[in-house]
Amino acid sequence: MSPPVGATGIQTCNDPGSEHGTAPSRRFRVGASFGAFSSELELTGRAVGIRERAVTATFDVRATERLTLQGGLGAVLSGTLTTGGRSFEVKPGWLFALGVGYRLVDGKGAAPFVLGSVSYAMSFAHTEEAGVAVAPRASLTTADLRLGLVVGKTLFEVLSPYLVARLFGGPVSWSLGGEAVSGGDRYHYQVGAGLSVVIAGRVDAFVEGVPLGERRYSFGVGFSF
Repeated sequence: MSPPVGATGIQTCNDPGSEHGTAPSRRFRVGASFGAFSSELELTGRAVGIRERAVTATFDVRATERLTLQGGLGAVLSGTLTTGGRSFEVKPGWLFALGVGYRLVDGKGAAPFVLGSVSYAMSFAHTEEAGVAVAPRASLTTADLRLGLVVGKTLFEVLSPYLVARLFGGPVSWSLGGEAVSGGDRYHYQVGAGLSVVIAGRVDAFVEGVPLGERRYSFGVGFSF
């Protein structure tokens, strides 16, 4: 379960900086995004459905024309865990993320651009059982290591539709009825599509939908300088 930060590096595919790839003209980017996901977990032999919504602020540094480093801090807004006919509310929490994106193929001429990424994220929140007058609080911790591949094409120097595939894994720890349970996501993959738009050269926006595997939608905006 990673934060909804979009595809690292998409917004800078056509940076007008050095043609030799050593000094991008806009090295930094700040961004904000919202995302929601749903999936199924396997926790100590139990099937657990999960839904969560979160916001994230990100800061990107372009080390070279091809390499982008990203850090993010955010908040878990709300969510739900369901298992055995019981429902648990996910209370507000926090998250952080680190990522690296690398442009494998430039996308010049008729060729598409190809981006690879590696990211690591953790989130921390608490849950309370819904419909219970005095519900004990239980901690919910997730960790996520994710490998991604994005293939797309920049059109008219501003529109970048893309396809995305990601593989991921990481532990989930929770407490159910006073018993510590742990495990991970049932699917360990995502397949979807998105669109990035550059506005006035420095402002960008993206929207992404992932219907296969861990289901997710996200959108956000950024400013490069």
